Amino acid sequence: MARLVLVGLPGAGKSTVGAVLAHEFDIPFVDSDVALSDDLGESAADFLRREGEAAFRAREAEVLFRELDRDVVVATGGGAVTTEAVRERLADEVVVWLDAPDETLLERVATGDRPLLGSDPAGALRDLRTRRASLYESVACCRVDSSGSPVEVAAAVRQSARGQCC
Repeated sequence: MARLVLVGLPGAGKSTVGAVLAHEFDIPFVDSDVALSDDLGESAADFLRREGEAAFRAREAEVLFRELDRDVVVATGGGAVTTEAVRERLADEVVVWLDAPDETLLERVATGDRPLLGSDPAGALRDLRTRRASLYESVACCRVDSSGSPVEVAAAVRQSARGQCC
């Protein structure tokens, strides 16, 4: 496997599982939000609040395009798939949609800085799921339940990628 891209809602485990998979595959891991923060010299959340979602998505796409030029496991930002150019680029990649019940997502995002979740994270997650599910489905070769431990989810991703998925 040369490249693996993980997509999904905030709290789905993309960063945690991605790091496990990259270690197992012995290739680099990139969290696109961290890479974007490194490029900007500020947190992705602060940039999003200051510049707005359109500017954030454009910079996020630049990071993804750059990182997908090498063997890597990439954890995308939850909304990366809302950008058409990103969806087009992901058509050539092994993409796995990590998904978990909303209750699990809420537990996981409770302590993070997630500007798009606002003051009503439960409602925002429901809305994001409604708006993004078809986009995740359109780019992913499979959907993996990410409600288990990172090691369990990584094993499920490996199994899916070897078999039915890609």
